[in-house]
Amino acid sequence: MAIVPSVVTRPTSTARLLRRWAESPDGRSSRLGVIAAFTVVLALGCVSAAARFDVLALDRTIGHSDTAAYAEMGRSLAEGRGLRVGYISSFYYAYDPVIDRRDDHWPPLMGVLIAPFFATLGVSALHAKIPAVLMGALGLPLATTWLGVVVSRRAWVGAAAGLLMIVNRQLLRESLTTLSDVTLAALLTAFCAALVAARARPRAYLAAGALGALAYYAKSSEVLLAGLFPCLALLIAGPRALRQRWMYVGWGLLVAGMLPWQIANLREWGSPLHSAQNHVSGFIGLDVWENRHYHPYWGKDLPTTRDRWTRYADRYWQLVSRQREEYARLVLLGSATGQADWYRLGPLGVTAFALLRGDDIAPALERTEPDTPLLKPAIDRSRDPEASQRAAAAWPALWSRTLREGWTALGGGWRALLDFSVAEHRSTLVPNLLGALYAIAVLIGVPLRGCWRGRFAAELREWPRSWGIVAALVLLGAVHGVLLICFFAVGARFTFPALPVMAVLGATGVAAVARRVGRRTDTVLLRAWPGWAALSGHVAGFAAGMTGVLLVGFAVARAPQLVAWQQADAAIARGFRASPAEALGAWIGRNLPGGGVVMARQPWELRFHSPANVKTVAIPSSEDVRLVLGIAHYYGVTHVVTDPKRPQLTRYLEALGPGVTRLAAPGPLYAIDWSAIPRGDVLLPGQSVDARAEPRDLRHDPA
Repeated sequence: MAIVPSVVTRPTSTARLLRRWAESPDGRSSRLGVIAAFTVVLALGCVSAAARFDVLALDRTIGHSDTAAYAEMGRSLAEGRGLRVGYISSFYYAYDPVIDRRDDHWPPLMGVLIAPFFATLGVSALHAKIPAVLMGALGLPLATTWLGVVVSRRAWVGAAAGLLMIVNRQLLRESLTTLSDVTLAALLTAFCAALVAARARPRAYLAAGALGALAYYAKSSEVLLAGLFPCLALLIAGPRALRQRWMYVGWGLLVAGMLPWQIANLREWGSPLHSAQNHVSGFIGLDVWENRHYHPYWGKDLPTTRDRWTRYADRYWQLVSRQREEYARLVLLGSATGQADWYRLGPLGVTAFALLRGDDIAPALERTEPDTPLLKPAIDRSRDPEASQRAAAAWPALWSRTLREGWTALGGGWRALLDFSVAEHRSTLVPNLLGALYAIAVLIGVPLRGCWRGRFAAELREWPRSWGIVAALVLLGAVHGVLLICFFAVGARFTFPALPVMAVLGATGVAAVARRVGRRTDTVLLRAWPGWAALSGHVAGFAAGMTGVLLVGFAVARAPQLVAWQQADAAIARGFRASPAEALGAWIGRNLPGGGVVMARQPWELRFHSPANVKTVAIPSSEDVRLVLGIAHYYGVTHVVTDPKRPQLTRYLEALGPGVTRLAAPGPLYAIDWSAIPRGDVLLPGQSVDARAEPRDLRHDPA
């Protein structure tokens, strides 16, 4: 308490303290400022984490597919069975009928993070979500703070960007599941921060290598970091990076960290990059998921990435144009936006939407209502050169219209932007747009400034810091964008790694402008009124410091209300939630003490809620019920849970024919007696009707 009077009575000391907090004399963040930034983010992150756990306290749902699969991997590790899973979720290959395999669809990092909590606290849905909650409330904000500090060299920029990650509602919602997207965003953000920090401290390349390897175990597509690592280091640090031995050590650490998983894939599947996602890439976004992913391929006619532009050539280019617009929108406008939001930004937003979708600009400008229907399907410019000419001809009309509206349009645009940001609770819109503007200004402005001053060659030799960092971040985002747009699917959670980068760039841009304005203002005031300027500096420093203290105190005091608003905005409420699979799994545990193999449309979730001696198999999607029964017999299925999305199998079992018995379980559960199933009802994929074996031999003859 004795500090307060001295601070109030000595504004000179207050101003000096604030300058130390903001930055040191050489323009770098002071140690005190960095500690303060991380402390503020950590404190509010802990409050947010506590609130998130309170939301999950009565939630016993584990979720479907990805979420339950990660939890099952963690359970397997906690029980000492390694990364083995007891379910079959797809039918690209004839897996071992024992159903004890390493999952080749999802990478293992989330399972590894979940396992310690299962081992110490017990297996439950809440304990499975602890790593994701900690990553969303603490890991990603702290990584973003680190990136902001090393990119801008200002502590408050890191704190501002980190706090934006805490209040983002999309990140909040995803952190309440076991999905790996928030974890991946945190790892990639820390990876970028380590690369930037290595410019001044080369040993940080070791941290970058380790973080890049961990990112690969969160998403297998991050294998691209092995090739991007030296390119990013070269852009950030310039040619001197190639002379740093720590860069090569970090690069080697990244590659070596990826090798164990790739060697395991090579031994088991014959390819170091094997993944069931390679087959998913052949049809995702282009065909019905249920029909293609759960089709009984059985090793034949497998979908490949090449199918996107061969089998689906008529739809592929339209998908690319649609996903191009979606990726740009999610990165520039935020993860809670829709196509109509382009219209809210005025003529420039409409123009950007039309260009990204491949539509004509002139007709799009005539439709300025945000609720207008979607524009016409995309046009392949290579096949319609006249469309490009029409688009080019529309540019003069665009600029004349913009100039004609003048300041009125500009003022209205800013008002609409702010109203849109506040009214729609989009905490990412303004930071993302500012980040995009700053990136464009740096990438174009730095070379132009060098040419204007006649020092382009000299600046190139010195390697401008801001240009290299922004170029590296843009390159990383562009590579991920191309991967999603052309070879996979674009979704809000897949663009999470861009959120911290855009927040950091936006805050850095604001800091750069404020610094330049402050320098010019100080110069004018010091030349004209030196005494008054010194006094005003002390008063302004004291006012800014007190305002900052009050704001931090208000934020800490109001953090529970802030989190409550955030949860309500994200449609998340505290309450009891349970899954039907939980009741069915408990019934199976009580009534099938010897275990069994259960076929269900959601094998991951049922497996998680069932005892360890119960294994599960997905229901194939096939019009021929004989193929479904053949696969069920191959895996030794003892019970089947019917589902409306598999009507052929449902009708077969509901008829209660020979070998089928309905059980009094909390769900449509049927027991199967293969010795009584008619021989003609069972057929494996690829097996001819005339060459069928006896049912008891099918498990050993998959071909």
